[in-house]
Amino acid sequence: MLISYSGIKVDFLAQTQSIFFASHSTEALRYSNTRPLVLQGYLYVLISQETFTLCTLSCGKNIDLAQFVIRCNLGTLNNGYDKHVGKKTNLISFNPSILTEHYGALIDYRRPFVNRLDLYKDALLLLPTFPYQRDTAVSLCAYYTLNDFDSSIRAVLYNPEYLRNLMTRLSTGIMMVSLGVEMCDDVQVYGFWPFPVHPNDCRPITNRYYDNRPWKRKFHVMPDEFHQLLRLHNMGVLKLHLGRCIPGRE
Repeated sequence: MLISYSGIKVDFLAQTQSIFFASHSTEALRYSNTRPLVLQGYLYVLISQETFTLCTLSCGKNIDLAQFVIRCNLGTLNNGYDKHVGKKTNLISFNPSILTEHYGALIDYRRPFVNRLDLYKDALLLLPTFPYQRDTAVSLCAYYTLNDFDSSIRAVLYNPEYLRNLMTRLSTGIMMVSLGVEMCDDVQVYGFWPFPVHPNDCRPITNRYYDNRPWKRKFHVMPDEFHQLLRLHNMGVLKLHLGRCIPGRE
């Protein structure tokens, strides 16, 4: 199997028959050598980056009404956060740096990682295995951890050809928006706020609602991505939610 890492092509041997691939196409999430999982017709919700603003908007009930929910970066759903972020989860995507920063790259203790995934029941876990060489080992560790612990979570991998043609350093959130726009009829975007101050009162906020880590925008151009989301919102392609939610109303 030939994989391209940032323009450098290398041979990669893997048990691809048992690993799922996600293809950004009208056929949506494709399992290798099996029928694709088609998402057309779903009401799609993206919780992008799990930013702090999301935990102040009381949008949990609205999010849980969706037919298909995608979450980014392994945000917690308990400890009272479900009021704001909901609980329903169908697909989880994350930056592999989270496995290194929070779970020791899964080298020693892997149980905390599995325990966090238990929050999402039988969702799909989208692994960014092939964009960069440094991500391959830790993503495959995550895949085999799911197998070793007999987790109900199923792993899917990005189609490497799709990633090869992407602009580099797109955020996880904007990639999920792209996936949603391609595959779903109604795209609802929650929690995407790329600034270090709250939109309502300008008080300083952390990057994600579930930790105290400061904002880091060294690799992504988040304001530019946010501008693109606003354009898509104004064009009616998706709906970007920034204010407090009224239960039962989109």
